[in-house]
Amino acid sequence: TKRKMAGSQTLPALRLLYIPVRARAENIRMMLHFRKVPFEDKVLSFKELHDLQKLLPYEQLPVLEVGPSHAPVRLAQSGSISRYLAHILNLTPTDPLAAAVHDSIFELAQELTNTMSRRPGMPVVPSVSRIANWTTGAEQEEHISNLLADAYLPRYVRDLTHALGASPFFGGNRPLYADFAALHVLDMCETLRTACVTQRSLELAAWMVKMKNLPGVSEYLKNRPPLSQLGIHRQKKV
Repeated sequence: TKRKMAGSQTLPALRLLYIPVRARAENIRMMLHFRKVPFEDKVLSFKELHDLQKLLPYEQLPVLEVGPSHAPVRLAQSGSISRYLAHILNLTPTDPLAAAVHDSIFELAQELTNTMSRRPGMPVVPSVSRIANWTTGAEQEEHISNLLADAYLPRYVRDLTHALGASPFFGGNRPLYADFAALHVLDMCETLRTACVTQRSLELAAWMVKMKNLPGVSEYLKNRPPLSQLGIHRQKKV
């Protein structure tokens, strides 16, 4: 089954596979909802993941199945999925140099989302996704305190504020795929500690308001399960 977007572009059937965490698939979902593209959002239990893992590319999620259900192409790696969707959804710059600059902003957001930070003489800080989804109580508070140290989150806030400049979006006059990646991770940071981003950057605060009010995105953010109800801590062991 193929679907049509505005402008008569034909899109393949899309099926997103992920686990019940708010992490590597959030920006992907936001892009699809923003473009109002129908897709199947399949949330696997940890037992289902265990049973299917050997069949998945690189044995990990998220995976985007593209094409007919009887013979889909299974696309792995959240960055690759994001770039593919940005291409087919017209959410990437057309100029090669502008595209590379925009992609560097995407990579910066991905780094904060998914990468554990190690700096000489500083405590190891888990990724924002791991802090939010896999820790609780005193352990989580310790990681949040370390995340807020000047060498970590404030540096990313400064870098992203500089990258945004005077533009309404990282994509210039319209949101592109790096905007959705940055929104996800900065919103996660604000979930962990209220105003930890917006009190440091008025520019990012105004940008976040615009992003959260985008058609499709606002409805998705309003209706998605709260982080506290995703059941991660109860399902860590299969």
